[in-house]
Amino acid sequence: MINEDEIRDEIFNGQWKYDTVMDVELKISHKQYSQDLQPKGEGFVRTEELEENMEIMTDAKFYIDGDIKYYIYDESVSTELKDCTTVLIIKKDVISMKRYAKDVIGALDMEFIEGKKHVTRYHTPMGGINLELLTNKVEINVDDEGIGNLLLDYNIKLEGLMSRRNNLYIEAFVAKGEKEQ
Repeated sequence: MINEDEIRDEIFNGQWKYDTVMDVELKISHKQYSQDLQPKGEGFVRTEELEENMEIMTDAKFYIDGDIKYYIYDESVSTELKDCTTVLIIKKDVISMKRYAKDVIGALDMEFIEGKKHVTRYHTPMGGINLELLTNKVEINVDDEGIGNLLLDYNIKLEGLMSRRNNLYIEAFVAKGEKEQ
């Protein structure tokens, strides 16, 4: 697994000095919906069907560097992604997600800006796939101790293979063993 020092060196070229570090627990809830158009009268109506509903708990580190907040957590603890570390980067009204994988497979770099499209490359065992994101909604409610929540509502298209709507809700709590303030 890639360790936090290696990630910090890669993102910040070894120049990162953080103001705050806290241990937190994350409850990550993800829902994915298939979408379809159904005839209605003389037009069509968009329908959605829940395809995936996943919830995981994981330990994370929370950092603040100036106005930027970060969560770093091991993705492989609760999912099938082996040796993956995820970094959530929170700036004012933008959330970036960078997933670092030891063998590149699972590596991902996504940016969520409400109303904006972002194209990235997703690495799989069969090669890279273009991934297109359209962010519908971004909500950020995180205090300076890393406690709070994030909400992302976005549509994702995988290079002609599928198109789905996603809701990602992340709650951050005081980690067990940390004192509540």
